[in-house]
Amino acid sequence: MANVSEKIEKIRESVYGKEVRDSIASSIEAMNEECTEAVGGYTSAIQTASSAAETAIEKSKLAEQSAGKADAQAKAAQTAAKEAERAVEEIQKLDVTELKSQVSDLSGNVDILQDSMAELKRDKVDKAEGKGLSSNDFTSEYKKALDDLAPQELTTQFQVTGSLAAQVTLKKVVKFGSIMMIAGELKNISDKWIFDSDISIKHKTSPNTYLPGYTAPVHFGANNSGFATSNLDYNAQGGFYGYIRSIESSTLSFQILYLI
Repeated sequence: MANVSEKIEKIRESVYGKEVRDSIASSIEAMNEECTEAVGGYTSAIQTASSAAETAIEKSKLAEQSAGKADAQAKAAQTAAKEAERAVEEIQKLDVTELKSQVSDLSGNVDILQDSMAELKRDKVDKAEGKGLSSNDFTSEYKKALDDLAPQELTTQFQVTGSLAAQVTLKKVVKFGSIMMIAGELKNISDKWIFDSDISIKHKTSPNTYLPGYTAPVHFGANNSGFATSNLDYNAQGGFYGYIRSIESSTLSFQILYLI
């Protein structure tokens, strides 16, 4: 720090105006330098203190966050401890005998499952090369043949024509694959030659579709107390042909079976 007393004494001892001014200026400059240095020191000290304060505040915030985390962890630990206590209490309440029984049952079920798995492995069918799960090894032709064997009711699709049509009752027409069956009744016909112009049974819309490829015999059965003998046939034109020799009943049942 500059010696102010010395500067003042020098001003007093100066004789000439220039010396006085120089002394005054020198004193002022010295004091200015001292003030500048002092201000600079104070400014640096303030900056250092401010930086230290900011650092302290930041550390305080970090400490608060750490304390919050620690508190949360402590609460979580307490909750876990309570859950563990409750679990222990539930375990203590269990009937050991019952638990052993359940374990034994479970073991038995495991044995059954293992046996079933072994049986499945033993009986399983290995995949054949080139065949999928949905492969139809049973050919479509065979399947169609089986489907065709299912009876098809065609009675309403057939009709009786001819001069004696009113004396014929068509009971049933069924198709079994390639086999046709026609059943019905004849009324009040005896000792008479029959031609296809007298009785003809054909499909209504496809007259030639279900006809036999050959002459099929007409089989008669007893109805009530009557019976008949005849040489009546069902020909490839869908007509009846032959002779009914005798009949002892007004109604006579008949059946025709043929291949189409």
